This record gives sequence, structure tokens and C-alpha cells, in this order.
Amino acid sequence: MLFRRRLHGRAIAAIAGLSLLTLAVVPPVATTAATPACSVKNTTKGTSFGSMKKAVAAASAGNRLELRGQCPGQITIGKNLTIVGVKTAATGTPTLTGRDETRVLWIKAGAKVSLKKLVIRDGLRPAALAYPDSTGAGILLDGEAILTDVVVRDNVVLTTETGAGGIELHFTTSKLTLAGTTVLTGNQGWWGGAIENYGTLVMKGSTRIHHNSATGGGGGIYDGGWVATVMSGTARIDHNTAPDGGGVYLASPGLTMGLDTSIDNNTATVQNGGGIYDNGSAALINVTCGGTVHDNTPQDIAPSCPPV
Repeated sequence: MLFRRRLHGRAIAAIAGLSLLTLAVVPPVATTAATPACSVKNTTKGTSFGSMKKAVAAASAGNRLELRGQCPGQITIGKNLTIVGVKTAATGTPTLTGRDETRVLWIKAGAKVSLKKLVIRDGLRPAALAYPDSTGAGILLDGEAILTDVVVRDNVVLTTETGAGGIELHFTTSKLTLAGTTVLTGNQGWWGGAIENYGTLVMKGSTRIHHNSATGGGGGIYDGGWVATVMSGTARIDHNTAPDGGGVYLASPGLTMGLDTSIDNNTATVQNGGGIYDNGSAALINVTCGGTVHDNTPQDIAPSCPPV
């Protein structure tokens, strides 16, 4: 009888040990962090919204909007506004997103919009659309925009004709200023991975355009504008790729580079102009092979380096 009790006790202990072993090796269930809700406050009027679309519609010209969390895109702005991102531990990085479905922002002609300290990402323009609906997955800019400490990333245009992944300057009157630490990266387009410019483009401060790609030309910038593009401060265009003009494809009046700016480490994957492909610009100022333009593949500037 005593033997049977001992055997029974050993069996129970063995089963308990096996159960504990089974529990120990069960992997934890993965959890996905919730997307921070969209919250927008009009600090001029003292009103709050759960949608950037509604906040923009209710705003008056000149109002200031504060963005927290992540707000869906497909937003049209036809008035002068300032939109400032506010980052907190609870709401994370303030973001406007196309969710890989739609364009993020359309800034209409006549509007001047200042964007600060936020992210514009995951915009998409399908291949079936006609220009200009097909372009500017991040921002279609008909008016004027100033981006300060903004990140424009991972916006994609699928057209096989024209279009910028990041920002499209649509009209000759369109103007874009990149300031502070603004960065454009990971964008994909046809003409202009990051930017297609038919207006006026100014890069200043420590702004950077890097690791973008284009299927046609101008991995960083396709510049067909009517006013010369200007780079100042320590602005940099680097590590972009395209068949022609890995960094910049120029079909514009010209390019002016400050002495501390740089176009470097870009690649033309098929033909010419790793740094710059110059298709007839009237004026290149401080644009020098091995100087402000350097370490590009297969060459810094094509078809030839400008005289120093």
C-alpha cells in the first residue's frame, strides 16, 4: 500500500513538472502598439478636432493648428495656415499619412502653408491616374510651402510617365522652401524621386535629400523650373539613384550652390550624370566637379563639368 502511494505521488510530481515545462516554452503572443489617435487644436480659436480635414475646414486664414498623433491624409488646403507638430510620450511623432492609399496634402494655388516639426509619409499615387493627379504623393504644391524640421518619407508614385514621389511643384508660381533640418528620404517617383520642380525651390539650413529614387530621371530632384534652384547653408543631396541625374536632373535656368553645400554619392544607374545631368541650364554658380559636386557615379556632372 505504501509503495502504491509513493508511486502515485511520483506520477503526480512528474505530470506537474511536465506542465510547468510546457508553460515555460510557450512563446509570448506578439502585440501591436495602437496607432496614436489624431488630435488637432486650433490655438488661434481655442477649438479641437479629431481630424485634420475638419480642423482645416473650420480654420480661418492665418490660424495656427497643432497636430498630435497620426492623422489620415487626402487633405486639401486652400488658405494660409501654420501647422505645427507636437511630440509627446503618449502621442508619439506627429504624422500626416496617406496610409499607402492616397496623397497626403494638396496645397492649392494662392495658399501659403508653413509646416513644422512633423512627418509626411506613405502617400501613394496609382499608375492609372493622369497628370497632375498622378504626381505628388506626399504633397502636390500649387501654392507656396515652407517646411521647417519636417520629414517627407516613403511616398510613392506608380506612374510610367511623370511625377514626383515626395513633392510636386506644379506651377511656375509654386514655391517651396526647405529649412532647418528638413529631410526627404525613401520617396520614389518617375521624374524626381523626392521633388519634381516647375517653380522655385530653395534649400537652406541643414536640409537634406537622400536615398530617394526615380525611374525616369532625377533621383533627388528633377528640375524643370523657370527660376533657378538655390542651395545654401549646409544643404545636401546625396545617395539618390536614377537612370540619368542620380542626384539632380537639370532642365531649368540654373543651379546656385553655396560653398558649404554638397551633391555627393549619387548614382546614375543607366547613362550619365551621377551627381547632375545638365540638359541645358543657363547658369551654374559654384557648381564644380570634385568641389561642391563630388564622389558621384559614374561621374559628377554630365555631359561635362562646367568651367571653374
